[in-house]
Amino acid sequence: MFLIIDAVTCLKQDDYTGKDDIFLLVNNGFPRTIEVGEMTNHQTKKISREVTLTENSQHSIEVWEKDDVSPNDLIGTIFLADFTPNMEQEAVVENGDASYKLWFTIVTESQ
Repeated sequence: MFLIIDAVTCLKQDDYTGKDDIFLLVNNGFPRTIEVGEMTNHQTKKISREVTLTENSQHSIEVWEKDDVSPNDLIGTIFLADFTPNMEQEAVVENGDASYKLWFTIVTESQ
């Protein structure tokens, strides 16, 4: 089983002083970090990244905003068990200040 992350859209950025510096943490039995980079309001980045998902683990995608001066901000978590495999999915995460949308597909080996 594997995960394809297609794109990330900034619906509302976290930082008021500049661009958000976004990264994803895919929890798949062992954490995998995917750097998305700097984003502003209404910007979409196509990332097309594939991550193998281990068996018997709770899989999730965490969306983080990197801060140099203070601790990194967790914007939200997407739990993959809540989504249907083998079809493109959309999910929105928000923490009150920031909001991001992800497009992804969970692919099973039997496809």
